[in-house]
Amino acid sequence: MQKLLTAEEMRVVEENTINNFGIDSLVLMKNAATKIAETIISNEDDLKSKVVTFICGPGNNGGDGVFAAEILAKKGYNVKCYVIAKKSQIKGNIKKCLERLSKSIDTVIVDSNFSYDDINDSDILVDSIFGIGFNSNPEDGYYDAIHYINNCKKTVYSVDIPSGIHGSTGFMEDIAVNADYTITIQFPKLGLYLNDGYTYSGEVFIVDIGIPKGADEVVESKIFLTEESDVKNILRKRELTSDKKDFGKVFNFAGSLATPGAAVLSSISCLRTGIGMLKLGIPMNISASISSVYPEIMTIPLPYTQPGYTSLNAEKDIVKGFNWADAILVGPGLSVSPETKRVTKKLLSKYIEKPMVIDADGLNILSENLDLLDKLGENTVLTPHDGEMSRISNTSKEFLSLDRLSICIEKAKSWNTNIVLKGTPTIISNENGEVMIHVNKNPGLAVGGSGDVLAGILVSLMGQKYSIKESILLALYIQKISGEKAKEEKGEYSVLPTDQISEIPYAIKKIREM
Repeated sequence: MQKLLTAEEMRVVEENTINNFGIDSLVLMKNAATKIAETIISNEDDLKSKVVTFICGPGNNGGDGVFAAEILAKKGYNVKCYVIAKKSQIKGNIKKCLERLSKSIDTVIVDSNFSYDDINDSDILVDSIFGIGFNSNPEDGYYDAIHYINNCKKTVYSVDIPSGIHGSTGFMEDIAVNADYTITIQFPKLGLYLNDGYTYSGEVFIVDIGIPKGADEVVESKIFLTEESDVKNILRKRELTSDKKDFGKVFNFAGSLATPGAAVLSSISCLRTGIGMLKLGIPMNISASISSVYPEIMTIPLPYTQPGYTSLNAEKDIVKGFNWADAILVGPGLSVSPETKRVTKKLLSKYIEKPMVIDADGLNILSENLDLLDKLGENTVLTPHDGEMSRISNTSKEFLSLDRLSICIEKAKSWNTNIVLKGTPTIISNENGEVMIHVNKNPGLAVGGSGDVLAGILVSLMGQKYSIKESILLALYIQKISGEKAKEEKGEYSVLPTDQISEIPYAIKKIREM
C-alpha cells in the first residue's frame, strides 16, 4: 500500500528532501529522468526503430523530460525535444541540460505560433509540460501542444501527471493530455485517481527516484493506494482436519420474485470464496426453484406477500438466520416492497453489532430510514455505488460526483462505519478517517450483478473471521483478478457476473501463490 500525496504535499516532501536530507534538486531531477527513460525502454517493443519526441515546459517537470531525452539520446535512441517557453524562461537545471542536449540532438524552443507538422513522424510523445505545478488554464502554446498531443494518434506518456490535470483534485480546465501511460515520481499523486485524472492517466507507473525513507513523514496523509501485494499472506492455510464449521456461516437475506438472480449471484460467489455454510433467506414461492438448480445453496423459505416479496411474518425465520450466522449479507435483490422494508428496518436496528454487509436494496431501505445510519457500527460495511451513496447521504448525484472522496470520508466517520464506495475509483473509508483508493480499470465489470458478486465475496471473508480491512482488500482483489481473467477469456464486451464467479478459484489460487 502506498501513501497518496496531493500536489502540495509532494512539494513539501521534495523541499524536506533537499533541505533536511542533503539531496540536491539536480540529483533528484537526474534520478527522475533515469527512471522515465528506463520505463519507456522496458515498456516499448523495439524502441530503437521508433522516434521518441519530448514536449516539455520550462519548469521542473520540463527539466525531467529534457534530462530523460538526453539519456535516451546517449543510449542511441532516435529522440527529439521541444520546449514550450520563451528563451528568457529557460534557466536553472533545465538550461544546463538543454545546453548539453543541443550538442547531440535537435532541440527546439517553441513559441506560441509553432507548427508541429515536422514531428508527425514521431511514434511516441512524452508530455513533460506541467506536472504537479499546473495551477491555471492552459493557454497559447501550451493549449496548442496539448491539443496536438491528443489528436496525433501516437502513443503518449505523461511525466508525473498528465499536463492540465490538477495534482490534488484530478480535475482539468479546458483541456488536458489524455495519456496512455503516466510515469509518476516517487509517490502516486491523488489527482491521478480522482475525477478526470482517473481516465486521463492511462496505466500508471510509480518510479522510485531515491527520496529517502522518512522524508515523507513531514506530511500526515491518511489516504493510501491499494496494491496487489497488500493481500499477500492474508489467506490462511486450511488444516487437513478442518470441519465446515471452521470456515464460518453466512446468512444471506436477499432476493424476491423480480430479482432472484441477485440472491443467487451473491450466494454462489460467497460459497466460491470459501465459506463453510451459507443459508439464503428468500420468499418460499421461489426458494424451491433455486434449491433445485443450485443444490449447494441452503434456503430458509420465508413467508411472503404476493407475488413474491418477504412479508412481516418472516421475522422469526430471519431472526433464526441472523442468530445462526457469523456474518450477514442484507440487500441483493431484496426489493423495497412495504412489508420487506418494515421487517428489514426492524432487524437492522436489532443486529447491528454482528458483522454485516449492507448492499443494494438494503441500502435503499436505509435511505428511507436515515436514523438507522447513526446506529451503524464498526462491524458493518456499506457497499454503495454512486446512486445509492447519493440517497443514503442525502446528497445530489451532481454534488457527489464532484467530491466523492470527501463525502465518503465524512460519512464513514459520522456513521462510525466502513464504506466501500464502488466506482472509478473505488473509495474505502472507515470510522477513523483512514482511506484506501482501489483502482480497477476493467470496463468488463460494468454490468448488472457485479456488485452482487463483490458483496458475496466480501461477506464470505467476514464470515471466515478475517478482519474488516483484510476482508475488503481481499474481496476487491479477488474480484479484480477474476474480472481480468474473465475479460481475457471473454473480451470486455461480454463478461457476465457468472464469468467472474467462475474465475474466483483462479483469483484465490493466484493470491495464495504470491
